[in-house]
Amino acid sequence: GGRMLRDIRDRLRPTIVEHSASTLQGVDSLRAYRAEELAMRQMQTRVDAFSRANFASLRADSWLKFHSMLVAVLFYAFTALGIVLHAQGHGLLRGAWEVRPSDSALLVTFLCFGSFCAHTFVLRKLQLQSLARTRASLTSHIEAAEVEGLYENGPGDADAGELWPSSGRVEFSDVVLRYPGAVKPAVNGLSWVMEAGEKWAVVGRTGAGKSTLVAALTRMVDLEA
Repeated sequence: GGRMLRDIRDRLRPTIVEHSASTLQGVDSLRAYRAEELAMRQMQTRVDAFSRANFASLRADSWLKFHSMLVAVLFYAFTALGIVLHAQGHGLLRGAWEVRPSDSALLVTFLCFGSFCAHTFVLRKLQLQSLARTRASLTSHIEAAEVEGLYENGPGDADAGELWPSSGRVEFSDVVLRYPGAVKPAVNGLSWVMEAGEKWAVVGRTGAGKSTLVAALTRMVDLEA
């Protein structure tokens, strides 16, 4: 149960970081659309979910530590009770068997050492599990960074051969675009060529076809020709 709670907590933590980063990047849009309260509620929802998982995980760890200590205390109590009842010379149950003072001291020493080892084992197990989760998280982040670096470096690292274009060029030749359900085409017989390194600006009044040109360029709408 505790391991499952820790896994849930580790999965929820990145959502808070991701939402914070996206909020900072889009703060202008949030202000423009007056969506600050929506972003705040989403952040609070993520923080609440992470806090619940984190507190439950801490409670599970505390429960395990407490009960390990409780078992050690019970061992101490029963051992002390047995020593008192079977003490040599004045124990209430000394008739069955007697415990000499030297034996009782040795027994208490071994009991203290055993309880200390058991409690240390529980604590070290929790620490090793935490280190294993941290290592797995770091490994995943490193692998993601390596993949991002490969994409950022472009085709220089991975040889694409002759199929990789040596220069960019966009050409439209008698392009016809018709929106679904429309009688007349929005673009009819459009032809133009954009060479590599050129910068174009498309201007026009409302309804002139600026958005249609972008839709044709990005293939958001299928072309008839």
